This record gives sequence, structure tokens and C-alpha cells, in this order.
Amino acid sequence: GNHFPIGAMFLFIFILFIINPLLNLLSNINNKFDHAWVLNEVELVTIWCMMIVSISVPTVGLARWLYPILIGFRYFATPENDWQALFGHYFPEWLAPTDSYAIRYFYEQLPEGSPVPYWVWFKPISFWVGVIGGLGLLMITLSTIFRQQWIEHEKYSFPLAELPGELAKQQLVGSRSSQFLKQKMMWVSISIPVVIHTCNGINFYFPNFPAFPLKLNLNSYLNEKPWSVVRPMWLFLFPSVIGFTYLVRLDVSLSIWFFFLFYRLQLVTASTLGIPMEQSMGYVSKAYASHMEMGGYVVAVTYFLWTGRRYLFEILWSFFSRTRSDPNQPIAEPWVLPCLAIGVLLPSLLLYSAGASLLLSMGVIILMGIASIILTYIVVAGGVIHINSSFRAFDFYHTALGSSKISPNSLAVLSIPSAIFRTKRGLLMPHVSNAFKMATASNIKSQQLLTTMILSITLAVILTSFFFLKLVYQHEALNLQYWTFMTAPIVPFHWLETQFQTPTKTNWVDLSFVIAGAIGTGWLYWMRNQFVWWPFHPIGFIASPGEFALNNIWFSIFVGWVLKKILLGTGGLKSFQKAKPFFIGLVLGDCFIGGVWAIVGLVVGEGYTMLP
Repeated sequence: GNHFPIGAMFLFIFILFIINPLLNLLSNINNKFDHAWVLNEVELVTIWCMMIVSISVPTVGLARWLYPILIGFRYFATPENDWQALFGHYFPEWLAPTDSYAIRYFYEQLPEGSPVPYWVWFKPISFWVGVIGGLGLLMITLSTIFRQQWIEHEKYSFPLAELPGELAKQQLVGSRSSQFLKQKMMWVSISIPVVIHTCNGINFYFPNFPAFPLKLNLNSYLNEKPWSVVRPMWLFLFPSVIGFTYLVRLDVSLSIWFFFLFYRLQLVTASTLGIPMEQSMGYVSKAYASHMEMGGYVVAVTYFLWTGRRYLFEILWSFFSRTRSDPNQPIAEPWVLPCLAIGVLLPSLLLYSAGASLLLSMGVIILMGIASIILTYIVVAGGVIHINSSFRAFDFYHTALGSSKISPNSLAVLSIPSAIFRTKRGLLMPHVSNAFKMATASNIKSQQLLTTMILSITLAVILTSFFFLKLVYQHEALNLQYWTFMTAPIVPFHWLETQFQTPTKTNWVDLSFVIAGAIGTGWLYWMRNQFVWWPFHPIGFIASPGEFALNNIWFSIFVGWVLKKILLGTGGLKSFQKAKPFFIGLVLGDCFIGGVWAIVGLVVGEGYTMLP
């Protein structure tokens, strides 16, 4: 559910500290056992990258949204909501399952001895894998385009790639070990989250056991107007988030928590003045904030393209001259533009074949690409592990045109990819960009790493399609997680029902906020480039301060910023480097004990959760 999954890191730690030493011991005891079996840096980085790009496929990256949404609107269609008559006929038979047997027993337990109806899902899954695969190619290509700019020119910190990269460098062959693992301060900090979450995990199962309070819900203190508008408001302490924040530039971490509070101040001010604020489209944020982010996204990407224009011209020249300037590019320069075109056209043409407008489909895909760039930027520059945007790509066109000017076919068909990509917590592009950073740091051939990651994703999709459907049909969706199988499949079609019954027109007020967000982001970039003393970074303005993701982690980001500010202020860079192992240890400790409790949860049937 985030861009530094504890399951992957727990397995990585297991390989480093159990598997690799065991292989090393066997090779020392038995001369016939080759030292080559001990995993080296290149192999460890490859393993990590395979895990992070595929780990979200069975959950928020694909399965959690795709399967329930495709089948949900027909299962929950009733004579009262009249969904079948309103928009059911706009969905081709191959777009979503229509077989009544498959639909019913997805939610109600399959009769004993009956086979899972895989055949019913073959066409819909093939279609949507094409759409999602095209988007995946788009994100990989965009990661390739921005790789050189973000790694070599902008020199972003890539905090989520630093820890696994450092661990992969450990030489566990023979008696040698890196100084990194000999840091006493790191082992002390590892013990902090381990002790805390050991006690809290035991308390989860045995409430009489003492626990460390890590959460403070402020909602009960914010009952009166105008303060009630800032709810939900939480103070959570996540050691791993504090650790990652320490690796981030001070102006970036400052801006993320500052604009979170600034958004709340806007809500309080508007409530005090009696200014009405509409809700965003199915999100927690207010509509004005969502539309300001839309404008901010476009300006930020325009800024990236302008600052990286030299390399973009090189890509353009490489396409026509068929020459390469960087042999380590994941996608060879002459093929970047064709891959970019396929990444936009393939999903657009597939959606067009299902009945959506080709021009509108292309607009949605392009805006999804823009959103992917910004969300990746927030991860690689801000170290934010838990991300989400406050709008869907389709929402901009809905605001600009109104549902009355969008054909019923386009409204119906495009509502499904909008719902599938509602959450960005499993977005592929940040994982790919972190993988490219690790490849650069470890001198790995990016093309070979990319090929391995694509194979890993393909295998994950095949296994997920088989096991996810098997799990649901055997245990019935009505008994599984409520949000995934009951809420998520209903929300987009309630919205669609409203659009068919009461069509909307162009919303000029919200469009003005798009312009305001563009101007605000442009001004922040101008101030940052003009004045050295300017403390704020535009990343905080467009980091969705009104969403649950940042509401979960803003306080931990604040704590990490304060600690780094104090250390730099008192001891400078020397103190920063000296304390770095301590904060890396917080992340390692969180991931280790999180993996332990995940295993306990699998055994006993109920798990203690400790990350957002």
C-alpha cells in the first residue's frame, strides 16, 4: 500500500542476513560449493527491483480495483438504481463479465465442487491488461526520459532507493563486511521500532499488555466551528517516515508539512467567512484544492520539460538520426519517442474500441501521464512513501466540458479506468524511477534490469489473475474486505448514475482554480529560482495536502524535519553524516518487525498493522 513495502524489505533483509551468510558458510565448509552462489550486489539490486515493481499487482496496483469494479456494477444493479437501463448497454460484453453465474458467485460462495469460471474473465482481463500495459509502457518511457535529469542534473536524493542500495553493497563473502553494518548507532535505532512495535503488537492481541502511544486523534478537540472543518486531523509517529525524511532536503520536507497546515488554515478561514466549499470528486479534499493541483501539475511538468529541454532535443535528434548518446539508457534513445507514442495510443485506441471518444481518451491518458510524473517527483525528491492525488484525470475534462457535452459512451467507458486508477499508492512509475537510480549507483546495465522487471510484472499479473479469482470465488467477496468489494465497486457507478440523471455544464469556478493553481505553482518556482533565502519548495503545494495519505504521515515528516534542522544547525554536515545511520536504522527496524507481525497475522488470521 505504499512505495516502500515492508514485505519486500523484510524478504530483502532475510536474504541478506540469513540466505547469503548461509550460502557463504556452505561454500567455506565445502570447497565443492561455489562462492558464485552467494548473491552479489547486481543480483541483490535485481531481486529488490523485481519485488517492488510487482508487489502492488495483487493489491492496490491492479487486483484490488480491477476485478471488483468490473463485476460490481452488474451485481449491485437493482430496479431501484436502474443501472442496467441507464448505462449497462454502453459496456460491451468483452469489457466486463456478463455471465450471471460468474457474477453471482463472485460475491456469494461458489457451490462446493464447482470450478472457478476463469473463462468468463479471459476477454475482460485481456482488454484491461492491454490498457494498463500501455499505461505501464508510458510510465516506463517517462521514467527513462526524466532519468538523466532527475539523477544527474537535479540530483534528487531518491531516499527510498538509498537504503536497499546501501544494503545491496554489503560484501558478505568470507569474513569481510561493510562499515555500514558495523555502525553501533544504527543497531541502537533498529531496536527502537522493534521494541515499540513488539509491545504494541502484543497489546493488539492481549489488550492488558502495556503499549507505546504512537497515535493521537485530534478530532475530539475539533468539534466546534470553524475548527471542525479541518477534520480528520491525526498525529501519527512512523519511525520509517521519520528516517526517510532525514534523507530529504530541508526545503522539501518543510514545504510538505507547511502546505498541509496551510490547506487546513484555508479551510478554517473559509468556514469563518461563510464561504461554501464543495467536495472533490469522490475524494477527501475540497474541489478548489483538487483543481488547483491540476493546474500545478501542468506547470510543474512544463518546468521539468523546459529545464530538461537539451536532453529532450537529443532524444528527438536520436529518433531521426538513429544514433545513441547514452549506452546505459533503459530504452535506447531512437526508441523513446515510438514507445511514448505507443504508451499513449494503445490504451486510447482500446478505449475507443469500447465506445469512448478517441480524442477524449487520449486527453485522459496524457493527463494520467502528467500525474504520474508529479507523483514520482514527490516520491524521488520528497521521500514520501504514501502518495495519492486528489483528482482523477477524467475529472479535468468533466469540469471543463461538463457531462452534458461528453457522449454517454465516453462517460460510461472512461468511468472504469478512472475508478481503477483512483488511488496511486501502487503506481508503477515511482518504483521504476527508483530502480533506475539503483542501477546507476550499482553500475548495472539498465536495459537488462528493465527486461527483468517487465518479466517480473508479467509473471505477477498471470499469478494474480489466477490466485485472486480463486481466493474470491472460494471465500465469496461478501466475506472479504468491505471497502474493496462493497464500497469501491459502487462509488464510481453512483457518480455515473448522477451524471446520466442530472448532466452538468462547464464549471467556470473550478476552472478558475485550475488557473490559480498554475499561477501559484509558477510563482513558487520563480521565487525559488530567484531568491536563495526563499524557504518553500513547490512540491508541497502539489502534494495533495487534503488527502488521507499526507494526513497519515505529515506529523512524522515534521518530526524528521525538526531533527534534521537541529542537527544541521548545531553540527553542520559532519553531524548530519554521523547521525545518518541512526535514521536508516529506524527504517530497517520498522520493516523487520513489520514483516514479523505480518507472518504472525497470516498464522493467527488477524494482523497488527503499523504503517499507513
